[in-house]
Amino acid sequence: MRASLYGVVLGILIAGIMTGPGRAHHYTGQFDRDHEITLTGTVKSWQWTNPHTWLILLATDAKGVTTEWAIESMPPSGMRRQGFESTTLKPGDNVTVVVAPHKDGDLEGELSTVLKINGQPGLGVVKR
Repeated sequence: MRASLYGVVLGILIAGIMTGPGRAHHYTGQFDRDHEITLTGTVKSWQWTNPHTWLILLATDAKGVTTEWAIESMPPSGMRRQGFESTTLKPGDNVTVVVAPHKDGDLEGELSTVLKINGQPGLGVVKR
């Protein structure tokens, strides 16, 4: 009995060590990375939250029509590695961004590049 219990405990410990720490995986297949689009507009909010940061953008198209986009990106830790901070974007900022749009046509996207912030060069590509 003692040997059997020892084997079970040893097996659990080995299994725990073998798995190690894991990284969360969040599905992004809903975004069309093959057909990215450029949006220009005004920041409504920059949500610095886990597991994703969100840019809510009031984008204006060539016809002057404004639509609200929800643009997802990496968690704050990943954004910091790219040079972003919680204060990088503020409500009222004018930005130009490149996003992978939602495949079903929803006004959502995945942030790819920040081209301009208030007319100045942006921080560039957001690595995924």
